[in-house]
Amino acid sequence: MVLYDTLEKFNTIMPLVKTVIGSLPILNIPTHELIKSNLNLQLKYGIDIVSDGEPRADMIEYFYQIPGLVKLAKGLRIGGKIKPMDNPSEFIKVQDFKYTQAYLRELNRFDVKIKTAVTGPITLGLNCAINGVEYYSSIKDYRIYSDLANAIQPLIIELLENGSLVQIDEPILSTRFMDIDKAIKIINSMIDGIPNRLMSRMSAHVCGALTKELFNNLLKLHIPTLSLAFSSSLESSNIQVLSKEKVEEHKVKIGVGCISVVAVKEDDVESVDEVVKRLRNIKNILGEENIEYIHPDCGLRNTPPLVAEKILENLSLSAQFF
Repeated sequence: MVLYDTLEKFNTIMPLVKTVIGSLPILNIPTHELIKSNLNLQLKYGIDIVSDGEPRADMIEYFYQIPGLVKLAKGLRIGGKIKPMDNPSEFIKVQDFKYTQAYLRELNRFDVKIKTAVTGPITLGLNCAINGVEYYSSIKDYRIYSDLANAIQPLIIELLENGSLVQIDEPILSTRFMDIDKAIKIINSMIDGIPNRLMSRMSAHVCGALTKELFNNLLKLHIPTLSLAFSSSLESSNIQVLSKEKVEEHKVKIGVGCISVVAVKEDDVESVDEVVKRLRNIKNILGEENIEYIHPDCGLRNTPPLVAEKILENLSLSAQFF
């Protein structure tokens, strides 16, 4: 392993827990082989909480099985009243989780946890409604988002019951598409139906630029971990909205997006030194005890494969030198 001279001033401590947001680059190989490849890549760089890499679709199209959503050539639309699936165990993300779990067991990697990303009702509803709305009055009809919350909830419970960690993805919240108080209430209505014994494995991810008001509202989500982004030019100022007092008041830990995913070449990937400095800055604000884990800012689906690998390598090294 290469040692970085610029990092000699940092003392090594117990490495931070490392995870990914969910997606990894799509390769032209069969789905199950791609899941294995994704897992091998994450294990190579010591990722502690892995994902299957979301090899089948983007974060919207994965939910075509929900009654009321209609699959298009690209994306989904709302074609009727949205309802829960009759049998959540048939949800494709549940099936892929089980395959991921079985593969890790073959490798005797019982120490590695698995996380499944589930698109939240606000982000999923908006992206579907843009392509067409039937049954509901318009894209602004709150019933779309409440019905999706009811439909997604049993999918989350099924994943949790099978042993997966679950991350609710709600990037749209940072765009202020919906009144934030209303959005939080809808998402919490979904979360509150999850058994308390499973809640420790829940998190939410919101990328994009934050204001202090939005950050304080996100802390009202009834989840133990909130993952945010701090690295790109759009999101670097998010560090300024952090508050140790507020985080501890709401008993929420922060997942820290500490390395940008916008690079298109390996040489453009942020250096370990840059990432460590960012992490130390955030630690000084929050306290290390309020950091749950570190991860790339967002998913890596559209990142060139070699660039994605370099991002994971630098993430892993940064955790060691932090």
